[in-house]
Amino acid sequence: MSLIGFLKKRNDRKILPKIQEDTERRHLFNLDSQKFSEEDISKPATISTDPNETFKNPNELPPLKYKEVWQRAKRKLIMSIRIKRLLKDKEIYGPSSALFMGRDEQVEAGDAYFRKKACLILSHEGTSLSEESLPKGIIHPGSKCKACWDIFVGIILLYTAITTPFVLAFVTTSDFDFWFWMDFFIDLSFLSDTIVQLNTAFYSKEGKLMYTRKQIFWNYLKGWLIIDVLASIPLGMIEALVSVGYPGGINHFIKFFRLKSLPRLFRLSKLTKFMKNKEAASYIENIQGAFSINYTAMRMISAISAIIICLHIVACLWFYTAKADDFSTDTWVFRYHYLDNDIWTLYLTCIYWGTATLATVGYGDIAPYSNSEKFLAMFWMVCGVYFLSFTISSLSTMLTKQDLKKNIVDYRLSVADEFVKEARISGEIKKKMQKTIRQFTEKNGFTFDEKEELINELPKHLRYEIAMNMHHGAIRLFSFFTLKDYSFIASIVPYLQPLLVDVNEIICNVGEAPQNIYFIVNGKVSYIKDKEGIVYRTLQQGHYFGDIELVKKVARKYKIVASTDTFLLIMGKKTIEKIQLEFPTVWKEIGMIAEERDRKIKKALAETLALYKANKAGKIQDLKADEFRELINQEIGEENCETEDEEGNFKFSIRMRNKEILKVKKQINKNTECLERIEQLMEKIMQKQKKIPILPSPPVNYIRRSLRGSLPQINIGSISRNPLMETSPSNLTEDTAS
Repeated sequence: MSLIGFLKKRNDRKILPKIQEDTERRHLFNLDSQKFSEEDISKPATISTDPNETFKNPNELPPLKYKEVWQRAKRKLIMSIRIKRLLKDKEIYGPSSALFMGRDEQVEAGDAYFRKKACLILSHEGTSLSEESLPKGIIHPGSKCKACWDIFVGIILLYTAITTPFVLAFVTTSDFDFWFWMDFFIDLSFLSDTIVQLNTAFYSKEGKLMYTRKQIFWNYLKGWLIIDVLASIPLGMIEALVSVGYPGGINHFIKFFRLKSLPRLFRLSKLTKFMKNKEAASYIENIQGAFSINYTAMRMISAISAIIICLHIVACLWFYTAKADDFSTDTWVFRYHYLDNDIWTLYLTCIYWGTATLATVGYGDIAPYSNSEKFLAMFWMVCGVYFLSFTISSLSTMLTKQDLKKNIVDYRLSVADEFVKEARISGEIKKKMQKTIRQFTEKNGFTFDEKEELINELPKHLRYEIAMNMHHGAIRLFSFFTLKDYSFIASIVPYLQPLLVDVNEIICNVGEAPQNIYFIVNGKVSYIKDKEGIVYRTLQQGHYFGDIELVKKVARKYKIVASTDTFLLIMGKKTIEKIQLEFPTVWKEIGMIAEERDRKIKKALAETLALYKANKAGKIQDLKADEFRELINQEIGEENCETEDEEGNFKFSIRMRNKEILKVKKQINKNTECLERIEQLMEKIMQKQKKIPILPSPPVNYIRRSLRGSLPQINIGSISRNPLMETSPSNLTEDTAS
């Protein structure tokens, strides 16, 4: 029932008679002069609806029929308002772990609330920053176990690429020999990898961790599932079992089972995926740093290694074409008399054919004749055309233009290598530089000026649509932007730069110069007290940080670390300056919010430190809420003193720098005044020279003799000391001489 309907219904019924109103008025009038005991107050009031019985106990207040209903409605409204206010504060200021929210609670209620909240905070004490919680049996893609497994699979893939083609072509195997069991072990490893992949979470394009089995299955099905299943079938074991069960009918299966290792060659394409794996790539970077190999040389080594592996596989397949035809008269082995040669001579001959076909596009001395040989030769010649056209010849430039961002990454990494070599920077810092360059360029290949030039050419409504749909509409997660107007979003959001931060990586550190504001698209970050290592505040998707120090113009006051793999949007220094110039009202609002956020963070830090110290001293069980408030106030005072000292040092350095700037400005002003005086003097001289009649130019020696004989002695030093001296017409000769 609505509130208006409820009031109408109450007025229509006219439940309370006038005599009850008189009784209530009389009770209120006599309330100050009467003293009631606790029993009288706690005794429930009884009143009859009969008007004759109303005055039996005049001290009793007749209860209102809907009083409790009104109180319940009032409590619900107040609670609803408080919840909305808390949710709004959480969006704007971030979550708070404060034990006391500033209410004047009773001691008993405060103690109960304090103990409950203290136990909740202490339950997280000592826990390190961990990965996102996953269902049982689901593996995190960034875990160390998954990284070790990927390296193991990478070794198996390299073994498959090198050994499997050679054994398939040149080695004669039998059931249950060494190669049989090695092949069976590889099949089991690939099958285990398929199971691991079906139980490994993955990150979506938006950077969100997907961990349900349905999502994992469909993602794997769209990728490598079919190829992995084909490569995991133990055809060698099936062949052995069939040969044991049907010894007489195996001949028509022989040619089929000779191809038992071919499906495993599909796994070679996963080498590319392995190289792109983040953890595996870090190990490769460690090897690169250990041997001091620059990026250009590493790319060259990778390209040469890929060519050698492909050449090895094709050489083995070239000999396998003759082996599959039982070395008939049409095969190249029979035609060129290689039947009686040893294995290594045959292998070297196959390598020679592959190199000649690749480099000369088929014009070698060993020519294909059978259908299988022609098919393989055509395939390899096409690869040779690709190699010559897009890797060596001038057409490689066309290929690089198709991938502009990759070209930018390569160029920046090459420049970074030269800078590291020149500046003699350590390998650890070099790896951080390379990682940052890759992440920044992959996510944001353009500079601020390039973006500004591109965006300014677009109409405003299109800029707004672009801003709202950038990074898969991530901007809708932040109340910071949703509450702003059309023009602000269109002007600021396109300049936000994406950044992916690894778990436990430091984003902001105490004492650093503030430059950016960070918006959390996905993941979590934690505020950590550097000395004690205590986590006292956690932010997640939809929150932002880094604005407090920029508003106050001080160094970073808080250490902030990524609790999980976190995807951020960065508002850079130029974008912040753009807000200050073009949207001063918004910047003022940011400043007000930052002040309140700073107050809440300080309070949360003080409460956590006080609780930590009390628990460490073993006094947590005996503490009362009021005593704990005093400890919190002490911590807030100490924290404010430390903050004031840090801010004072930072501001002192700024003042010293400003003083130096003022000195330079004064010197520049003095020099400017001198230049202006000289300019005025030169103008006066030029004006007086215009009044002198122009005569034919006499010889130079004549002028010198005339000046020596006729002109008086002039004190030029006095003129230079007093450049603003008035020059009369009588002194024209002196001015001209000077």
